[in-house]
Amino acid sequence: MSPQNVMKGVEIPATKYLTYAILDQGEDFLDALRDVLDKGQKVFVGLDNAQAFRHVLDTLTGNYEPRKMRTRLQFELSSLLNTNIISPKAIAGVEELTDRSKFSLDNFGAVVEEVGLETLAKAFAGVEDERTVNRAALRVRALYGPEERDRFKTIVDENRGKVEGIRKSEEKVFEAVSRLAAEGLLDISLNIENQRAFETAVLNETLRTLDFVKIAAYPTLRDLATVLLAKKRAEEFESYLKSSSSPEVSSLADLFALSVQRVRENVEGSEETREFYVRSARDALNQEIKVLASYELLQAKSVDDLAVDQMVELVLGSAGRTLAITTFDFSSAARVDLLEALSRDAPKTFQAYKIETKALQEKVAEARFFIYATFSEAKDLGILDEIPQLPSGLLESDIVKIVQALDVPVGEIFAQALTDKEYESLKREFEITGDVNYRRMDFIDLLSKLRGRTAKFAKLVLPDADFSGFSQPVNYYKLQLMALRLLEDLGNEPVESLVEEQVKELLELANSLEKVGPGVEELKEVLNAFLDNKGAEDDLLMALYDFTMASPETLVLPVNAALEKVELDHQEARKELVSLYDYLSVRSLLGVSHPLPPSRWHWLGTDPNGRDIFIQLMYSTPSEFALGVLAAIITVTIGTIIGTVSAFYGGLVDNFFMRLADIMLLFPGIAFLIVLSGFMEMNLIKLAIVLGLLSGFGGITLVLKAQALTIKVKPFIEAARVAGGSNAYIIFNHIVPNVMPLSFLYMMFSVTSAVFSEAVLSFFGLLKIRMSWGIMINTVWSSGYLSSGQAIGTYWWLWLPAGAAITLLCSAFYFLGRGLEEIVNPRLRKR
Repeated sequence: MSPQNVMKGVEIPATKYLTYAILDQGEDFLDALRDVLDKGQKVFVGLDNAQAFRHVLDTLTGNYEPRKMRTRLQFELSSLLNTNIISPKAIAGVEELTDRSKFSLDNFGAVVEEVGLETLAKAFAGVEDERTVNRAALRVRALYGPEERDRFKTIVDENRGKVEGIRKSEEKVFEAVSRLAAEGLLDISLNIENQRAFETAVLNETLRTLDFVKIAAYPTLRDLATVLLAKKRAEEFESYLKSSSSPEVSSLADLFALSVQRVRENVEGSEETREFYVRSARDALNQEIKVLASYELLQAKSVDDLAVDQMVELVLGSAGRTLAITTFDFSSAARVDLLEALSRDAPKTFQAYKIETKALQEKVAEARFFIYATFSEAKDLGILDEIPQLPSGLLESDIVKIVQALDVPVGEIFAQALTDKEYESLKREFEITGDVNYRRMDFIDLLSKLRGRTAKFAKLVLPDADFSGFSQPVNYYKLQLMALRLLEDLGNEPVESLVEEQVKELLELANSLEKVGPGVEELKEVLNAFLDNKGAEDDLLMALYDFTMASPETLVLPVNAALEKVELDHQEARKELVSLYDYLSVRSLLGVSHPLPPSRWHWLGTDPNGRDIFIQLMYSTPSEFALGVLAAIITVTIGTIIGTVSAFYGGLVDNFFMRLADIMLLFPGIAFLIVLSGFMEMNLIKLAIVLGLLSGFGGITLVLKAQALTIKVKPFIEAARVAGGSNAYIIFNHIVPNVMPLSFLYMMFSVTSAVFSEAVLSFFGLLKIRMSWGIMINTVWSSGYLSSGQAIGTYWWLWLPAGAAITLLCSAFYFLGRGLEEIVNPRLRKR
């Protein structure tokens, strides 16, 4: 296994726990942590484009459920916006009418024409920010003149404090904007894809409570429509929804009708296609039923067992779960608003919302327990100097050491699974890897420290971990989380019933705890007093504050038992390690790590970028051959003409071309080509021409001139001159044909020179060409696989095919030239 995949298997499982440990912190915290990680990996590797922690970053993003769910809900919202199923407010407040990014001056004028200037001014009387009112007045002036602006401001001042009139005017403005938007006269979008936008929609009541429920219920309702259409029960379910006296249930009737319509439009085609859609929908519903049944909200085991009333429970339960996940990282103000709205307007949805929220809190508590145990073990091993407090301490600590601490749990299993020979082999793989991002010798050093026993908690990093043996410390961290939430919520004055319910849940959880953490007994006393109406809210606030503001050293105390060492059999460790990597591989979290050695799928292996070397070799061969032949033809053509002309005329012509040939012989060809490539874009054709010119005026001219001189004094040349043949006729019909055998001989040697020159330029990346043998070697060199003797021997398939191809082609033309030389030169013929 490659070092890259080894590190992915070591760090991805622990990073998933880290993601859940910060699941309640919000997108801003997640993005800040990602930035810190990105900067940390650049420092760690020493490269601006470092990728050492890329899998950690991807795991953080991929497992942050609230963000993923908001993206999904944004898609559902977009598909419902142009229908009458939901009725969002086009704007959250009249202040938005002055926002130029949302409302142009023409759009502002359209609203004024719709409601009238007086109504608009009364609506702005409720705006406290004077600058916003002045911006609106400026828009009125631009459209209607200074007199109307003055009237607008006068009406605003006269209606300050008239709450009822302001409210009615605002409603008229909102209705007008929504009407204009529905008619397409205003282009207004609604965004809930990120946390801040979703919170704004909740706080400003951009969407009604039941609209949020509909958006969250739509995917499940669509799947249910698919199954019910196949069972011919869609009309029965729709009738039940319409006849319900509950607004929460009856509001789903139109949405279900739309779902049926869209399913019928989409599920067209062959019977096989319809069966696939129905099967997929049934699988999704059964999975949801399984979760809701575990929450005791449903008794059925599959969608086929559901009665009509239980179908409603399924849809609203799914909506509640979706909203709980989506809003789990909300700020307290938005969370309190949503809780109060759901408890008031959607009680069935609210029930599932509460249970799913508790399940998420359980996951966060388990994750924090695991991470604290990991950090405590890492401190004992000397990786961390101090244990950071979760979650804020992650941004303040050395992030590289945090990542290295995450290596401990899987590292402890790894250390027990490896034999000494396997450890040395793995160490060698890390030492010689060409990718500096994964030359993680710190992990190899960690393995050397971890020989022996494994900490008790380490097995929790494996798939399907069971935390039942650690329920006490997990419940302590859950109590911490719930107490902090209540502390934040009390600052936003929630209704008494919600506060009392949360206090009862806190007390129930606190009573289940033994002595696993400080401050629990004191908290229980205050909670009991509050429920008995003997304690003031201020006392509750102080108790919650003291309990949640514990120091990192205090928070780590509950994990001590988890750090106890346990025996982990060598074979058991190997089995668990294989199970872990299989789990990651099936979910495509490891992928294929290149370069791969030769196999039946890749005859010559793959390069560091995953490209098949045999295909690259075959793709490059025609261009290499064409370059060599074209350069050789140009060389021989120029050399033959110049050599014969110099020999025939002699004198100044001969002196000029011979001195030029001398210069070319002394000319540094490769250096010239490197410099030339900086002034012009070099491709194969241009390279062939340049090589042909350099060689054509060089040494070949001297050789061919000498051959032409021997032919010039032959009797048949004199006979041709006496017969009246012109100089050109004698050169091209008598001398050149007799020089051609020698020209063809040197043509073979020119091919060799051209191929070698191309390889050098491609190696330096100076040729504009998709692929060549030189580029293949350059890829290996730039990836670091030729940096040491061990790497050269281990990754032989990266450089040997291209190097052998260059050698074989050059050798082939060389030996062909030697063979032609024996034919041309009788003295060399074998007798």
